[in-house]
Amino acid sequence: MTKEEIVLQLIRENKTYNDLIKDSGLTIKELYKVLNNIKSKGYLIEKKYYYDGEIKYSINNNLDVPIDNILLTSKSDNDLEFMIISDLHFGSLYETPKLINSIYEYCTNKNIHIILNGGDFIDGEVNLVNTKLSPIKQIDHALKVYPTSPEIINYLVLGNHDYSMLVNYGMDISSVIKERREDMVPLGYGEGIVKVKNDQIVLQHPLLYKASNNGSYSKTIIIRGHGHEPKIILDTSNLVIYAPSLSNLNFNKCHFPGAIHLKVKMRCGLIEYVYIEELLVFNNKLCTSNELNIYFGHNKIFKMKDEILNEEEYPKVLSKVIK
Repeated sequence: MTKEEIVLQLIRENKTYNDLIKDSGLTIKELYKVLNNIKSKGYLIEKKYYYDGEIKYSINNNLDVPIDNILLTSKSDNDLEFMIISDLHFGSLYETPKLINSIYEYCTNKNIHIILNGGDFIDGEVNLVNTKLSPIKQIDHALKVYPTSPEIINYLVLGNHDYSMLVNYGMDISSVIKERREDMVPLGYGEGIVKVKNDQIVLQHPLLYKASNNGSYSKTIIIRGHGHEPKIILDTSNLVIYAPSLSNLNFNKCHFPGAIHLKVKMRCGLIEYVYIEELLVFNNKLCTSNELNIYFGHNKIFKMKDEILNEEEYPKVLSKVIK
């Protein structure tokens, strides 16, 4: 059997991402190539994303469009943790690949499996004075140096720098990411939603043609990229978390590159409490700069009898594989 036939058979058996690596004997990069070859032959591969970082595969034979923005949790998952990063600007003079590796190491040590990315994955063609790579080469570079782990899933919204590639070159980097990275889930340009149980987390990044509108949401956590500076705003409707940049492109020189460790406590499928830990990178080490606990259950109606959506027991994997 060819590599494509072996992987296709495993997918027909509803195997997981880690199963595919373990049972096929392929490395992660080899698996990406084989999956791309299978997709190019017309097979519709459906993926389910789980809070423990696992991905489950199956063949979609009914033309239903898979909903990538659903993050499946088990019934026992009521205390969830996420890592928030934003504005990486790969291809610019200010990119920091080593810091992103530090974030992955932090996530592994803290058992965090979901990274939420606020956009500007690449530098694009916005300010060429800052670029060290031509815009066309930036996405290849970014996907090459961005870390890979079979235990971590990345949800990302695309920002104005990413969008500049579509405007200036007709290049949709969302399509490139989908084809080349199984662990990255692009949610769209400017705004995307991650559904968790009966609640949701919104990712935003302002685009030139479309302003973000917090007023269209109510009682929602909104994570915003683009500002490069951490800031927390809690109003009567939403909790807005402005993500710091994980690059050295900081307009306010007193700010270091950073990220945010987000914890949420859920009840009856809704987010009730939020814990925010702001992390700064100083001397190549992640340091806590600020901590904030927020009761976010205001005006929410918790009904124990309501059905909790987007729950599914995790696929059973004997052991996860890292190659």
